[in-house]
Amino acid sequence: MRFLQKWLVPILAALMLIGLAIAFVPLSARENAEAKSDLAELANAAFARISAAKTAAEPVEAAEEENLVSKAHAVARFLEYDDALLATDALTALCEQLSVDRIDVADAQGVLIASSDATRIGLALGTDAAFTWTMDALSDPETVISRADETDQSVLYCCLPRADIEGFILLT
Repeated sequence: MRFLQKWLVPILAALMLIGLAIAFVPLSARENAEAKSDLAELANAAFARISAAKTAAEPVEAAEEENLVSKAHAVARFLEYDDALLATDALTALCEQLSVDRIDVADAQGVLIASSDATRIGLALGTDAAFTWTMDALSDPETVISRADETDQSVLYCCLPRADIEGFILLT
């Protein structure tokens, strides 16, 4: 009995602690590996969804760009036949009808001669670093330039030359 009290109980307790330690370390390593695997799987699924969303957005972006180009052609035709539309309030009404944010009309030097936003009249887009690309519209009467804003990709611009005078129209 003395042997049981002195040696067997502590030996059994030590063996049980060693068994728990041996069982716990592989268990936590296995759980850690499973957690890393699950995290990698979730990250891959998220990146796949992002890629799918970009692919799904491309036709919408192309349609928006095409829509803005057709609206720019309509504005160019209106201005070709009626210069009274160069008034700020007429351009503002045209913006509302066409569901565009802004219509700017510039001369051959890139200076805005009319705009749906009266504060922009006189602005030199041709010398503004963000809008120097608009001057390319003057080189060819069939040129239509559309692009997204450099700082805000949700803002689209469409620029095309005027047919009646030398200058261009910029829709935002």
